Amino acid sequence: ATFHFEDNKMNKEITYFFAKTGPDDEKLHRRVTEADKFKSRMAGSFFYVFVSSMNEFVMYYVELWGANLVFRKAEHLPMLTFIDLNFLQMKRRAATMGSKELIGINISNKALCEEIYTDNLATFEKWWDLLKKICVQPKFGEGHETVKVLAQGLNSKIFQVKKVDSGAEFAVKVFDKRLVMHKELDSLLVRNEVSLLRMADHPNLIRMVELYEGDTYIYCVVDFCKGKRLFDEVSEKRNLPEGYALKILRKVLEALVWLHSNRIIHRDVKLENILFRGKTLEQGLCLVDLGFAVAVDDAQRILPNCGTPGYTAPEVLLKKQYDTKADVFSLGVVLYIMLTGREPFAAPTEKAVVEKNRSCKIDFCFAEMGLGFTPPTKDLLRRMLAFDPRSRPTSSECLAHMAFNGTEVNLWSVPPNNLSYTLPALTPSHQHYNVPGIPENRIEDLRD
Repeated sequence: ATFHFEDNKMNKEITYFFAKTGPDDEKLHRRVTEADKFKSRMAGSFFYVFVSSMNEFVMYYVELWGANLVFRKAEHLPMLTFIDLNFLQMKRRAATMGSKELIGINISNKALCEEIYTDNLATFEKWWDLLKKICVQPKFGEGHETVKVLAQGLNSKIFQVKKVDSGAEFAVKVFDKRLVMHKELDSLLVRNEVSLLRMADHPNLIRMVELYEGDTYIYCVVDFCKGKRLFDEVSEKRNLPEGYALKILRKVLEALVWLHSNRIIHRDVKLENILFRGKTLEQGLCLVDLGFAVAVDDAQRILPNCGTPGYTAPEVLLKKQYDTKADVFSLGVVLYIMLTGREPFAAPTEKAVVEKNRSCKIDFCFAEMGLGFTPPTKDLLRRMLAFDPRSRPTSSECLAHMAFNGTEVNLWSVPPNNLSYTLPALTPSHQHYNVPGIPENRIEDLRD
């Protein structure tokens, strides 16, 4: 069955999760240099702006620099003012100027309200597409239909949805504001995840498309990966050919290099969080779930001991300082499972898994398992799973490792593994830190 999300109730006062007080007067009127304040110019167009004091429309040249809307009298004249667009509410508007029909965008919060108009539909659509990733839209249900539940997270549910007008498919992560809005930690985690999703700009990372907020729920619309999870791929094939595993490893490493170069730690790299974009690896791979991801400087402040038992770096479990190399260890566990079909810290209970994970005693006797890998691959695996992070390579150093220097023929010509033991079934992992989640209710009940 296909279910529909309801939209915001008419004439109902909404408490917005992303509500801001707005830029203060000093910031609004302070002249700042674009080199210092704005990183990149994304667009520039002439817009009509209604000036209430003059009771008429005035044309300004409007530019988008990062998440800042800049106003000028003309393209090359000095900046008059700018607006920080982060998480401001965005709505469509229509107006008439003489004989001209205008279409516009209302940008507002409790402290400010600005509307920009154009008579050019192509200009409007271009700017709407640019701003919808920065601002927050209302009425999610008006343009989307739910297809099915994809996953139940610790503080969210993920649905497959499709656009009513185009039929395009997306995934949407839905947060219940009643659970997260008034709890400092949960609120911080949601804001942090959404902010990082907006930053993500790599083909092997999950990408946020747009953001909505309704009466009760927050809707974070992201890429929909039509393929299976790497967990399912390994569960079906039990262990993967060395060349295939290295191809997967390279793609995930590329995603981590982007995160780490931006001083971000994922903190939950595992088989379940690596998805195929299509039926084959050639169609792409995606590292998902930035729910525990943080800036390196915040790692000891925001859930310092989070992660998944069996994948977590020892220094995290030992409550020591850690950095991006913690992700390298987790990806080393992923590589180990892909190659061997077994979990390095398997144990009958989660407590026992954590203990083995903390001590980091790993069986590298592949010959006794009936497995054979090339020396470069074994060397990379050992380095990634080093107990001491000082001996562990960075994600960039892993990509430069000689394991990736072989040709396609050499990588894929490794003889099939002859397994001399029975592989235990992989079991879905559990989070090491539990955040309150959305109750298990019917999909029809998730409405706004």
